[in-house]
Amino acid sequence: MTMEPSYTESPAWHQKIGDIHALLERVKISEEQSVDALYLRKLNRIMSIHASTAIEGNRLTLGQVTDVINGKPVLGPPKDIKEVQNAWQAYNEMVNYDPWSVGDLLKAHAGLTDTLISESGRFRSVGVAVVRGDGEVLHRGSPAEQVPALVEQLLTWGRTGEVHPLIKSSAVHYRLEYIHPFREGNGRIGRL
Repeated sequence: MTMEPSYTESPAWHQKIGDIHALLERVKISEEQSVDALYLRKLNRIMSIHASTAIEGNRLTLGQVTDVINGKPVLGPPKDIKEVQNAWQAYNEMVNYDPWSVGDLLKAHAGLTDTLISESGRFRSVGVAVVRGDGEVLHRGSPAEQVPALVEQLLTWGRTGEVHPLIKSSAVHYRLEYIHPFREGNGRIGRL
């Protein structure tokens, strides 16, 4: 079973990609002219971490997440605090990762889930399903025994595919979530 992303390209994508590039240039120019560029980048990362962990059920407020990142004491569930600390560390280490390396994917997962799950930094060894609150199964991950090969195929496609990076990153994110390679932390690793 091959797990390369499949999609149908739309002519409208190229216009949208051009629009995104123009917006990114405007942001870059604004950052260069801002005396607070480092502050703005840190704030953006804090907001990203807050949103990413909140999607997974973390109950810390944006203010609490900011305090955790700034090393201030926070009254909250220790698991939620550790999730934020792990995410901050993983996001800071992101520049050292090769996005197409299985080893670096596992290393990033280990950082995100350190002390939070038993299979931290390892592909899952059991079947998983995404289940809605009422018990309906929304998605079953790929069979556990196929996960390593499927992830390797996907990242090889990412490394060698001749597709615009924005399309490629979106397709890889979608397919990685479809494979669901980890028992926990799939959403966080995909967003990272």
